[in-house]
Amino acid sequence: MSQEELRYPVSGIAPYKPNYKLRNAYRNEEGHKYLSPFGHPYNMIFDQENQTRVSYPTLKDKQILALSYAIRQKPEWWIKYKNPEIVAKWQKETVASKEERDEFIQQNGMKAVAESPKVLQPLFDFVIAELAWYEKLKDSTDGQFQLAYSDYVFFGDKVIPSDLKTTFIKAAKKLEDIPDDLRDWHPGSNQQVWDLIHPSLYPLQYGITPVVKDLKNDHVGFEINYKGGCVPMPEYNFWRDSIKSDVSTFGISKRFQWLPSIFNVAKDGKVTIESYINNLHPVHYKDLYRPIADIFARFIPGINAALSQYASKEHIRDNPFTHEEGLYGPEPEFDENDPNYDEKYDEYIENRVPIVNDPVFEMPSGERVSQIDVHGTKLKVIVKMANIQLTPENPEYAGGTWHVEGTINEDIVCSCLYYYDVENITDDSELEFRAATDAPIYEQYDSDGVLAVYGLENGDLNTFYVGGVKTIEDRLIVFPNMLQHHVKPFKLQDKTKPGHRKILCFFVCDPYNDNVISTDQVPPQQSNWWSEQVLSNEEELKNNHYTIFDQLPTEVLEAIFDEVEWPMSLKRAKEVREELMEERSINSKKEEESEPDRNPFYRHFSLCEH
Repeated sequence: MSQEELRYPVSGIAPYKPNYKLRNAYRNEEGHKYLSPFGHPYNMIFDQENQTRVSYPTLKDKQILALSYAIRQKPEWWIKYKNPEIVAKWQKETVASKEERDEFIQQNGMKAVAESPKVLQPLFDFVIAELAWYEKLKDSTDGQFQLAYSDYVFFGDKVIPSDLKTTFIKAAKKLEDIPDDLRDWHPGSNQQVWDLIHPSLYPLQYGITPVVKDLKNDHVGFEINYKGGCVPMPEYNFWRDSIKSDVSTFGISKRFQWLPSIFNVAKDGKVTIESYINNLHPVHYKDLYRPIADIFARFIPGINAALSQYASKEHIRDNPFTHEEGLYGPEPEFDENDPNYDEKYDEYIENRVPIVNDPVFEMPSGERVSQIDVHGTKLKVIVKMANIQLTPENPEYAGGTWHVEGTINEDIVCSCLYYYDVENITDDSELEFRAATDAPIYEQYDSDGVLAVYGLENGDLNTFYVGGVKTIEDRLIVFPNMLQHHVKPFKLQDKTKPGHRKILCFFVCDPYNDNVISTDQVPPQQSNWWSEQVLSNEEELKNNHYTIFDQLPTEVLEAIFDEVEWPMSLKRAKEVREELMEERSINSKKEEESEPDRNPFYRHFSLCEH
């Protein structure tokens, strides 16, 4: 490979062409062919065909969800809900009379109904009946994962065997055993977030990073031969590279893409990592690769469950439109010749009350349910490891910002988080979620009806907060990337001692999308990896590491490292990381403040939209 090829495409070299070959296509119920059953968090605003959007919940929905999650946080709830004596006890504790409910509304306002500790009898009956569905979802993961407050967020406790955890922590300690001045503190984190592995360091850069033109081998491991020719990727083109049916142009990076690795999930569930993890040297940290693969394998039941929920029709509990005529049912007939017609009609409009039947649970089934199974699939997975370190001098973590993972370029559909070491942290630490929703259907200017049914007022965000999950040690959390999430603030339990929370993250790219560039196509970008290969006399590196520059004289190699943009020094990589973070921060702030309608998480409800 020539020196020029490493920097920029030269005359006569064809540009890299993405692979559009997909395992199968997906059709919605109208028969329209899409390449993926998964939407994207940055949807087109008025798309009517997307199955994965979340409807704005009614007040009854919110009460059902809150009571159900309270019950499902009880130990062995899947056994207890079948015991009539226990259910009778729950009923006594949580069911209110209509008079009690009306008094609560009078004292606290209609919006507060969603926060009421008690519900009416029909909602309690719905919650108890629906627990069979929650148990069914739990059983689909072999009992390893269950739903949290949201219909999309799964969690599991002590899923990772203790011996695997011990092996992983022992191998990970090598990443931590470095001088303090070499720790990679995440920019802007007040030296609290220590990045052990982060995808923003050494990302793919369009027009700079070389990409293998022709990947001929089915299995590409750590000894990949890049001599077949590499050229930089052209700038991301939404119309060429996106496989979504409903994505807006918001959230696209023109410069960068995080680099996933190939995780081969066998039919029996065993996982093999077939290309290097970006920023984790496959020789120096070889002992980490196997436990990382084995931990990811333990996530598979949760991934299948979360992606199945993501691809399925929305689970509707309370449908307020029980009459063809709308929220209020048929209007009474008034004599138009009556001289008091206008007065009587206005009086009816002013005093009418929404007619909403109490919900009756029906088990989701048939075409409403999709089953996703990633066994037998080569997934593209982005790996991240980070420690949040608190000290007596720096005892409080302010929390994170609301975000989805990555951009449209990475096409992440699922996040998997493993909290493997938590020490001296307050137990109120949670990961919170919110969903972008469609505005409810309503009659123009019907503020009273919308408030009574949804608890919505003009100007409220269409965003629905779907609860939080405690981030305790040994907990796994899996959720689709249709939700925004953020870390709530937390602090030291004992402020005289240090504390930490350590996390291993996997971001799974859409398995239907072959256009995301991964590390089996990109030679390592770390200049020190390359210099070690050529200049080191260590036998292990000589026998096992990459052979990209084994024919180049040392002086040529050194000249490349000093003069070119690629491969990158750590100093340059950190500069690129700052540029990547700035690009994503500017886009997010711009869309939130100046064009919020392009970002569905910042759209406001307006009674004047008709």
